[in-house]
Order: sequence, then C-alpha cells, then structure tokens
Amino acid sequence: MGYAATGGTPRNRALRSLVRLFRSYHRHSFEMVPVGILRAACGPLEEQRELAALVQKEFEAIVLSTVRDLFQAESLQTHLQGLQGLVFTGGCALNVLANQLVFETFARPRDLGFHVPVAPNDSGLAVAGHFALLPSTARQQLQYVGFRLWDEEDLEEQAAKWGATKLSALGGVEYLAELLAGGPAWRTQAPDRPSAPIVAVVRGRQEFGPRALGHRSLLAVPDTAELKDRMNRLKFREWYRPVAPMVADEDLVTVFGYEAKSPYMSMAPAVKPDIRKRFPALAHLDGTARHQSVGKEDEPWVHSLLLAVKSWTGLAALINTSFNSRGHPIVNTIRDCLKMLRELPDLDYVLIEDWLFRKPQEDTKKDTKK
Repeated sequence: MGYAATGGTPRNRALRSLVRLFRSYHRHSFEMVPVGILRAACGPLEEQRELAALVQKEFEAIVLSTVRDLFQAESLQTHLQGLQGLVFTGGCALNVLANQLVFETFARPRDLGFHVPVAPNDSGLAVAGHFALLPSTARQQLQYVGFRLWDEEDLEEQAAKWGATKLSALGGVEYLAELLAGGPAWRTQAPDRPSAPIVAVVRGRQEFGPRALGHRSLLAVPDTAELKDRMNRLKFREWYRPVAPMVADEDLVTVFGYEAKSPYMSMAPAVKPDIRKRFPALAHLDGTARHQSVGKEDEPWVHSLLLAVKSWTGLAALINTSFNSRGHPIVNTIRDCLKMLRELPDLDYVLIEDWLFRKPQEDTKKDTKK
C-alpha cells in the first residue's frame, strides 16, 4: 500500500500481463507466475515501484467489482431494501485505499453508513464469535481492551530512579501540547535542538487490533517533513512508509473537506492542498492520510490533547505511529519503554501513565554533538 504511491503506470509488457493474472480467479492462476513479473520484482527500482502500484490498483478493482456484483445480484435485492450501511471486514479490510474507494463508490453516494471493525483481520475472530452468540446491543469500545503494562507495579520506582515528573503537576495536556509544538517548555530544555520533540505515550490498556490509537504511540506535530523522516529513522523504517495523523473530530472538515470519521485508522481520504502545504508530514506521498478521527467519546484524554495542540499550531492534529522499532512488538513493559528512550536519539520523552520521562542529560548532549 505505502510503496504503491511511489510507482506510475507500468511500461513493461510483463507487468501489464499481471492484470490478466489477477482477473482470473481460478486457483491455477497463482501456481505459476510469469518470469517477466519475477524479473520486475527483482529488477530496476522503477519497475519495482510500478509493480507495487499495479498490484494495488488491481486489488482495488477486484474489491470494487465484488461489491458491485453484490449490489446488482437479483437474489439480494430484497435484502438491500432499507439498507442502512455497509460493514467491510476480513484481512482485505486492512487496505485503507480500497476501503476509501468502496466508501466513495457505494456508501457515500447512497448516504449509507460504512464501518470497518477495529480488528477486521484474524485477530478479531474471537470477538466475532462472541457477538455471533451474544450480539451487542450498544456500541462497544473495543479499541483499548488489550493488556495493561506487564510491570506496571514498577512505575513509581522507575520514576524515582529517572527523576520523572508527573504531567499533571506540570499542567497536564496543556503542558504536553506546548512541548510537542516546540513552545517555551521545549526550547528551555533543548535550546540546541532545531525541531520539536517526538514523545512516546504509554497509557492504559494496549490497543486491540493492528493500529496504534494513542495508548502505545509515538506522537509529533506534523508541521515539517523532517519530523516524519525522524519518525521513520527512529523506527528503522523505509523512507516511503507513511505515518498516520490523529485528528480531532472538530477539524475533520478542515483537513479533508468532509466529516471523515475513522476512529480505527480504516480509511485514507485525500488531504486538502492547503493543509498539505502547512503540515507536510500529515499526508502520504499520494496526498492521502490513513487518519484516526478522535472524538471526546472515543478517547477523552487524546481528544483534549489534540484540542490543546490546536492552540499552538492552528490544527487539532498530531502524527502518530506505533511505539516499537522494526522487527519488535509494540512495547508493553516499562523496561522496554525506557530502554528505547535511552538508546534512540530521535526519541525525546516517554509519558507512562502520568509520569513524564525525559532522555538523560548526558544522552541529550551526545545527540546534539552528532
């Protein structure tokens, strides 16, 4: 998905033949891949990018064709009467570009709701089984039903050892917003650092599903492209990987032109040009953003932080990616959080519950000299 944004229309004939390969649904189609496609996958960089773009485009076409067939099937016309919305689930529903196309092609023109569950892949099967036997009668806040920190009983001891300060004593989310925006709270602590900080947030239960939604997240203000590069460097990720913004519900229209609700990072609408210009780290290379919309009912603390950030930047938005490095699971111990804070030059703070941990001074001096 992310890499597809780097490619254009294929000029290689073998790549164009991939369309016929994908359009054939028979099993034998996938037992033998044309040599030309294999060569393209291992060939010049331009052909690799074209291949990624073509695979994404054809996947989208197949998804749209499948949904269209359902709407046109005569046997389903009775069931479609009075339809209130579409639910899209399964591993395919993790492809946010395809989700966006389904929404714009079928749901939005018909004024239908469109819902992708918080864990549409196999990790959500247990919840699906539960609801199949005992259907829910009200909206369930399932996005934060993961584990608590496994060593949370050590937090007070580690806070004392590191000289951490309670965020509530500093001013709460207002102070954190000032810090993230590179305001006086940051400049007095790091006068030699040219850009605003990256802050890891570890609060409450871990997220359920494949996305970090503010409980195990790396956060930064999206006003420079350099901050997105720092995020990817911190996680040892490729340069083209997107970072996802979290946007308060109040500013969804400002960013996307309509109320693009997506509490679980399930969609990828286009970001308005003026916002891309003011906040270059907010959108992906193709101008879209796999955003998390945050209302007060979704996560009150994150919502209040975003509104506080707006008072500094003019937009209630932060870029957000999961708090882990490549090849490692999302952190869930205080020990791992503080290990990353000490070892990763681009990580400036870790907020664990109400305790704000700052990188040790000697490490900060080393980073500045580099």
